[in-house]
Amino acid sequence: SSITANIPGTYSLTITDNTLSPACTSTASVTVAGNILPPDITVNGPSPQVCAGTSFDLSALNIQDANNTNPTITFHSSTPANPGNQLNGTVVTPATATTYYILATNGSCSDEASVMVGVQALPSAAFSVTSPICVSGAATVTYTGGAPGGANFTWNFDGGTAVPGTGSGPHSVTWAAPGTYTISLQVQENGCTSTLSERTVIVDDPLPQPLISCNATTSS
Repeated sequence: SSITANIPGTYSLTITDNTLSPACTSTASVTVAGNILPPDITVNGPSPQVCAGTSFDLSALNIQDANNTNPTITFHSSTPANPGNQLNGTVVTPATATTYYILATNGSCSDEASVMVGVQALPSAAFSVTSPICVSGAATVTYTGGAPGGANFTWNFDGGTAVPGTGSGPHSVTWAAPGTYTISLQVQENGCTSTLSERTVIVDDPLPQPLISCNATTSS
């Protein structure tokens, strides 16, 4: 059965088992507070997205309480939210898309909401080059990653002249002098930046002109 209390205060319930001798008694109490509204929270705005390997601060979420109770907010790894699954802090670094749970507490009343933090994969900056080449030749640089042509490609051709030199390529690169050169690439897509990829190109001196020597021979 249930008992409803309409007036704030502390109430005690005593149960006596008279079938025992002497009788056994147990008492429990509960405090009923007045005028406490439960929180009613929602998370507004789009689901947050992070790049792989980066962090997100859950305290930056736009959490609204329809009842304006100014609740205490805690973040949790599973549901139902409780002290056992409360996160140690508000900064998280998920490896894959992860759902976090938000507990709003006002006195003895609480409400729970959830948010999924998505994870964007980093674009690839992989590319290949032809090497070695002669100083009179050109190295072909070919992007082999999966980023679309609309991504941002930042090339460094180490002083070489590249055609076309921008975008995904392929590029034809020449250098004015022999030596060892390093080409690097970083790709940015959907706000995420790849690691830096580097390849080495060896530019050789031209071969010397062959020297042909002829000796006349006579016979009798």
